Amino acid sequence: MSVTRRVVFLAMLAAAVFAPSAASAQWYFNGYLGGNYTQAADIRIQQPGAGVDLTYSQVSWEAKPLEAPQYYGYRFGHMGPKGRIGLEFEFLHLKAYAIADEPVDVVGKIGATIVSGTERMDKRVTRYSMSHGLNFVLINAVIKTPIPSHPGTAFVIRGGTGPTLPHGESEIFGVAQEQYEWSSFGVHGAAGLETRLAGRLLAIAEYKFTFAKPTITVAGGTGQTTAGTHQIALGLGLDLGRGR
Repeated sequence: MSVTRRVVFLAMLAAAVFAPSAASAQWYFNGYLGGNYTQAADIRIQQPGAGVDLTYSQVSWEAKPLEAPQYYGYRFGHMGPKGRIGLEFEFLHLKAYAIADEPVDVVGKIGATIVSGTERMDKRVTRYSMSHGLNFVLINAVIKTPIPSHPGTAFVIRGGTGPTLPHGESEIFGVAQEQYEWSSFGVHGAAGLETRLAGRLLAIAEYKFTFAKPTITVAGGTGQTTAGTHQIALGLGLDLGRGR
């Protein structure tokens, strides 16, 4: 099944799961842009055929959120009869570029040669990134708490889990490779505000955190890391009305 078909299938499954059980269930859609910061993490490169097993310690990342393809996300779901608790499908596209030109500790081996010390990762790994996205396909639970002093405004928390769909781009020992592929499950949590602007139009602002351990295919092997990512998202929502 292609990547597009899988995402569409998950969206259709979510729509079936979210089908309102009461006539008063409220549907909505949100879309947002923003930026992210991924915490430094180890990167392990394994190429079994070449006898390569290298771990670079605490590599820093950059996000470039305003460069195409930008950081973005969207979600749709429904709230229960009282509008306080709901379920939703969310697709989140964040980016992570390993900073390869800074010295870091490295241990491992290349064939029979033991590697240990401090060096720039780009001595061997010129590129390691997920610039077309460390994508999350999520099912979230949602809780909304109205703020009485600000009519039309609510504090919203959400959290969920789902598979990651990274687009890995790598260049190792001069050999480049890139592809989309399904990887490990990730987790997601967010807290923020939602306020009604006019009619059905909503404004949203939230802090998000995601965590995953994406494995990507590289030339002759795999690359592994952890990704704990802080994010700020700003966007608009649309109240789609109540189910019938």
